[in-house]
Amino acid sequence: MSRFARIAAHGIAIHLPPGWDAEIYLRDLDGDPTDAVTEMRPVMHAANFALPPGRGDFGSIAVEAMDRPAVLLAVLEYDRASAGTPLFDNPFPTRLEAREFAPTQLQRPLPHQAGAQRFCTTGGRAFCVYAVIGNYGTRSVLVPELNRALGMVTIEPAEAA
Repeated sequence: MSRFARIAAHGIAIHLPPGWDAEIYLRDLDGDPTDAVTEMRPVMHAANFALPPGRGDFGSIAVEAMDRPAVLLAVLEYDRASAGTPLFDNPFPTRLEAREFAPTQLQRPLPHQAGAQRFCTTGGRAFCVYAVIGNYGTRSVLVPELNRALGMVTIEPAEAA
């Protein structure tokens, strides 16, 4: 029996390390769920702290609640026509390097935090992998913590999703 809880939806799955929280949901690309032209894409959030409700796709609200030993992972799917284009022409990462994290990589700068972002393609699907660590000064400890979860993410090919 695995000691990792598994969540899966919309062709994205993660085996969560103990103490982690996660959610996979569909986002409405135009932000108006009441209109007739609703295009939905999956987003996965995983963190080593309790995820607050009402988060933005790149983790707003959650990053404001993070303390220094916290890490947040966001995996967002983009249009499948983007798969393999120059921006997304990288494999889905199983790990990030500490040197990729910088305070300037955050969607919105917050004290002590740093982020990293990669665009990638796997199984004919285009993704952004966005990660935030709570303390840039301890990235050598926090990035391996994040990589424990990132290495547990699986993506189904486009045909299966």
